[in-house]
Amino acid sequence: MELKMRSAVRYLRALLLAALLALTGTAIAAGSNGFGPRLLLVQKDGRSALFLPESHIGSPAQEDAYFRSVIRPAFAASSALLAERSSVSWFERGYDQAVCPDENADEAAMDDKLNAALRVRAPAVPSMLRSVAASERLATLGRFIRFHLLFVDVHQRAMGRLPAQESAAERGFKVRNAQSGILLAEMPRRAVSVEDIGTWLQAWCATSPQQRAALIAATVAQSQQESAVAGAAPSIEAQRATTYRDNDADYQRELDRIRAALAAPTAPAGALPQRVSTPDELLLNRFMIVQRSRAWVEGMPAVLARERLPFYALGAAHFADSPAGPGLLTLLRSAGYSITLLRDRRALDTVLARMPARQSTAPATLPAMRALAGDCHTEGDSYGCSWSDQSTTYSVLNAQASQPLEVWSACFQREGLLGPEQHCVSSTRHADPQRAADLAASRQRDKPPPGRAEP
Repeated sequence: MELKMRSAVRYLRALLLAALLALTGTAIAAGSNGFGPRLLLVQKDGRSALFLPESHIGSPAQEDAYFRSVIRPAFAASSALLAERSSVSWFERGYDQAVCPDENADEAAMDDKLNAALRVRAPAVPSMLRSVAASERLATLGRFIRFHLLFVDVHQRAMGRLPAQESAAERGFKVRNAQSGILLAEMPRRAVSVEDIGTWLQAWCATSPQQRAALIAATVAQSQQESAVAGAAPSIEAQRATTYRDNDADYQRELDRIRAALAAPTAPAGALPQRVSTPDELLLNRFMIVQRSRAWVEGMPAVLARERLPFYALGAAHFADSPAGPGLLTLLRSAGYSITLLRDRRALDTVLARMPARQSTAPATLPAMRALAGDCHTEGDSYGCSWSDQSTTYSVLNAQASQPLEVWSACFQREGLLGPEQHCVSSTRHADPQRAADLAASRQRDKPPPGRAEP
């Protein structure tokens, strides 16, 4: 009897532990203390910047104690957000015919396969290119922009931002905002991209024609593989749990490598913990990580000259050295910057206390204000509002009005070096009391006049 009782206790203990693991999910995967210190202070010639190595996919575990006590107040004290521009929707005019000076037959031999793969993905390309991408005129676009459209699409699907297959959209799920997206939604401020399509073109042309042909082949193969397995997609809950788990594990590995590189700045890249990369992965990382990181560091002096305390939010994989080349830590040190890991709130407060006082940026006279015209519409348990003029659009959407979060997007047109450029930023926010008034007004406006029945 006593043996049976001990067995029953062990069984119940195992059940309780399993339930606890299921409830805590990614928080336990990331460790009881979360992901730990990860915000970096970068300084040179009396100028300072904050660097957040982040994962491009957010998860519940990433809003840990360090995020709340250090990252959030650091962002509140910063002057502007500088982040990657990873979405193909940030398409600038002028690159549709961009070419590298050394293009050759190796790349040209991949054109037919590239065009065929992109036609399959046509619904995901920017609206301004859909009429081209969905027709035989696709081949009139330059090879770089055709590759770029497919490349970004494939990687967004791999990160869970898009469903694996357009015809199976109901199987897709929305991932959480990255840490920078959460900060921006909570404390809206000026946000600047550290790159544009020109940065990608620079990285693309820095590789050889044979390497570019290999990148095209690998991207086409990945897009075909996703399409082939899309029909066997698991449930939304399983996709979400797997994506968060794998993403958090990768993020923790990159943070461990960053902290190891900070502790031993002269250690060779091979001394840092990392997984073995295939030749294709090495080539991809040279193009996607190393070359872009160089461009970001080159642009830092201009940013520091005009910003009191810029807040950089960049992919964690860019920071530590790898077999593909030097990471941001090495590139920054080589350019004369010092790098300090802010371990806790006390370290952050010490840094902020030494910062010069904010200069008032309020203009002597307010600029002319433009009113955007628009309204709201409801459909069942969802609503959408949009206000715009000739160059600016602001919209909010909520697919389920019983939920407090709505998706907002702001798009504006600015004159660029190559003509007008359309820029957009999007995130989530809590609906404020004004939204209830907007919706009430729209319902009142849409009511039929007295004496006329509802259709």
